[in-house]
Amino acid sequence: MSLSISEIISGAALLLAIGSALWQRYGVILDLKKEQGTMALSFEEKLGKMKDKYSNELSEFKDSIQKHFTSQADTFYGELGKLSAQLVTIDNRMTKQEMKMDLFWGAVQDTVKDMLKQPVHLRKDELLDKFPNLDYNELCELKAMLIEEKGVLITMTKQLSPTKKVYLISLALMLAGIDSRLIDVGRKC
Repeated sequence: MSLSISEIISGAALLLAIGSALWQRYGVILDLKKEQGTMALSFEEKLGKMKDKYSNELSEFKDSIQKHFTSQADTFYGELGKLSAQLVTIDNRMTKQEMKMDLFWGAVQDTVKDMLKQPVHLRKDELLDKFPNLDYNELCELKAMLIEEKGVLITMTKQLSPTKKVYLISLALMLAGIDSRLIDVGRKC
């Protein structure tokens, strides 16, 4: 069996074509796999860079928000401190005012009570003697009596003697004292 040159060339050409086809087919696959690997690496690199970039931006954003809220909290606590100092000042002023009123009322209370007493008003005199240690109902009862007397005196202010005018002032002071006690017990009549 001898092969002719043309058969050998034809066979070689056929083998070369088959090899070329196989190489082309598998070479393309290898190139695709290689390209896919390169693309995957490139994608991972890009993804890593994006992750770093956005992590940094997110961290900067978080820091910015944290600084903002810290600044706002500092401002709030500063204002709260100022308000607290103002409240202490107001409390001190109110304490002084209460002391002054207590001193004033202590100085005039007995005189005012004595000026309002009348032998014909036994219940009023009894309540005046107990003042300021009256319960709520007694405070309201005394207040009603004094308001009635004040109303009668006010209708005739032009005809009042100097003594009656002093009596009217005593009524006003006692009514203020009763209202002060009612404020202390947190009720009104």
